[in-house]
Amino acid sequence: MKCAGNGDRCPARAADPGANLGPRGRVGKIRETASCDTESRETVSRGGARGYAALLEAGRRFLAERGAEDAARDAVELLCLAAGCDRARLYAYPDESVPDAAAARFRDFLHRRARHEPIQYIAGTWEFMGLTFRVDRSVLIPRPDTECLAECVLRAVRARAPGEEPPRILDLCTGSGCVAVCLAFFLRSAHIVATDISAAALALARENAALNGLADRLTFLEGDLFAALPNAASAPRFDVICANPPYIPEEEIPGLMPDVRLYEPELALNGGPDGLGFYRRIAEGAPRYLRPGGTLAVEVGAGQAADVAAIFAGRAELTAISTVRDLSGLERVVFARRALTGALFDTNTCLV
Repeated sequence: MKCAGNGDRCPARAADPGANLGPRGRVGKIRETASCDTESRETVSRGGARGYAALLEAGRRFLAERGAEDAARDAVELLCLAAGCDRARLYAYPDESVPDAAAARFRDFLHRRARHEPIQYIAGTWEFMGLTFRVDRSVLIPRPDTECLAECVLRAVRARAPGEEPPRILDLCTGSGCVAVCLAFFLRSAHIVATDISAAALALARENAALNGLADRLTFLEGDLFAALPNAASAPRFDVICANPPYIPEEEIPGLMPDVRLYEPELALNGGPDGLGFYRRIAEGAPRYLRPGGTLAVEVGAGQAADVAAIFAGRAELTAISTVRDLSGLERVVFARRALTGALFDTNTCLV
């Protein structure tokens, strides 16, 4: 089975040529260099109204001189953002004067991008599965590969027998809330709980739920994985537990490209010495919170699927382990099911 999404959080890795983070543009890689062409620097720096085409070319050259991998694309994204217009206007009216305020914003955005700041953080919002999410440095930028996880959960829920109770879903390491909010949007009857250890991330996730008109559909809890939930003896049982945990090996963090290393939160990247620490903890805790027959689904990094599947297989309560590939052909999601026998506690208790 394949699902939408491509790339990897390790598009972050410097050795990975695919840094595509979304349908509207790429983070791109910018070499750390002080070289600069005087003419383009002055063109970008000076004030006054200029045409779209002239500003766009000046911005492209400014970024190219600093080693941007896709300076033209970045310049277009930033000028559209600064001027509050779409690409069609840039190309349809190349000589139209750009207001001073927009030109000043564009110059500021270019300098920020030249310091490796991702366009998503400069914009402050990004799209994920057709919905808009606020993003800042407290959360990872939503990536297309994570759409694979969300789509897998949607399919699992929709495959349930007709007439079953509304699904209860737990989203661990929710970050910006992109998975939890999308599940609430597409599964209108679902009860969804989202947890994160970061108070700042949870605050942003709550904003994103409200931004998409779903504030009353989700419960957000602060804590480290399952520690955010009540004591296991009285905890809710979920039909699905999903997670996109930190999975980059600790020793690889210094080698991430500057866009990620300097801006995205290490708390959401660092998966411990081998990148698998969170999967071990999830495999240990999930059976206590899943109903019998319930689904566990996690996103994994490139090359990690076999190791994560083995971790799940080491738990007698987890069965039917399988993987799902993304459109790049990478095994992106690992599935397991809670064994049907041995209910541990009341299956009707729920947080929401």
